[in-house]
Amino acid sequence: MDRKLRAACGDSQRFTCLAYTPMNEELQQHLMEFVYGLLDEDEANALSERITSDPQVARAYADAKLQAELMGQAA
Repeated sequence: MDRKLRAACGDSQRFTCLAYTPMNEELQQHLMEFVYGLLDEDEANALSERITSDPQVARAYADAKLQAELMGQAA
């Protein structure tokens, strides 16, 4: 497991982190849209509830916020 994945997912030897699995590209897209305020109110509320109730989604959200911040700094 590479260093970035370990930092995001913990030291687990299993590849279970939602933020880095290809099947969750749609979740990643929704999280980025959430970060930038592009979701409609109902979608934003549903995703916000999921972020607060699912630790893996919360971790993916933190990653999305960090990515957005880094992109903003690079621009």
